[in-house]
Amino acid sequence: MTGAMILMFLGALLYGVVALMFLAFSCAELIDTGRSSRGRLLLAISAAAAWPVALVVASVAAAMARRPAARPASVDRKSPAAAAAAGPRKAESAAVPRKRLAA
Repeated sequence: MTGAMILMFLGALLYGVVALMFLAFSCAELIDTGRSSRGRLLLAISAAAAWPVALVVASVAAAMARRPAARPASVDRKSPAAAAAAGPRKAESAAVPRKRLAA
């Protein structure tokens, strides 16, 4: 019984430490970006209190943001066969002149 209580106390302590880290980083981000308000601070506190949920939601949002957006077929005016017949496209970055480094 005592061992379970000690483990529960250590778990709660670890949860609280991580929650305080989330709160500190969230508040620092709000201050840095100049977006701090009472509502956003309340959201930061609630996200810090439920940090496992906030961590999962933020990870899913980051993964969705990295995925390229699907373009509708109406955007591509050429058919795939016509695009293949036109040949490979030049890289857009090749047209941008590069800066020279001072030696």
